[in-house]
Amino acid sequence: LAMKVAMLDFMGSLYCGILVGLGYYAVTNDMNFQALMMYGMLGLINGIFDLVRVLDVVFKSPVPIFAPSMGVMYNLGSLALILAPVTGFIGAFIVYKVYQDQNAAGGSGAAYTNLSSASQPVSYGAAAPAPKSNFQTFSGSGQKLGDA
Repeated sequence: LAMKVAMLDFMGSLYCGILVGLGYYAVTNDMNFQALMMYGMLGLINGIFDLVRVLDVVFKSPVPIFAPSMGVMYNLGSLALILAPVTGFIGAFIVYKVYQDQNAAGGSGAAYTNLSSASQPVSYGAAAPAPKSNFQTFSGSGQKLGDA
C-alpha cells in the first residue's frame, strides 16, 4: 500500500486499501465467511488488474523492469509492481482453500457462518419461527366500498 502511494498510483492505492480493510474486517469478526469470500474475489480481481499492468510495463517500457542505473526508488517500484499480483493471487488461493475446507466439513459455503462456530449458522431475521395462525386466505364475506 505504501509503495503504491509512493508511486502515485491512487486507484491502485484505493483498491489495495479496500482490500486491506476487508481483510482486517474478516479477521477481527471471527473469520466472517462472507467477508473472507469478498476478500478472495477482490484479491483475485485486483491481482488480474495488477498482472495486466506488469505485462504492460514489461512489453511497452523502453527501460528494463530492473535497471541499476535508474536508482533505488525505480527498482523498489518495479519490485512492488511484480509483488502486487503475486500477493493478490496468494490471498485468493488461501481463501479458496478455506472455502474448500468449509465445504468438506459439511458447510454449504454460502451459509455465511463464522468459521469459529461453523456448527451454528448465523441467523438473519427472526430468532424463532412464527407460531402457526388460524388465518385463512379469502375466507368470510366480501366488502364493497360504500357499504357501511
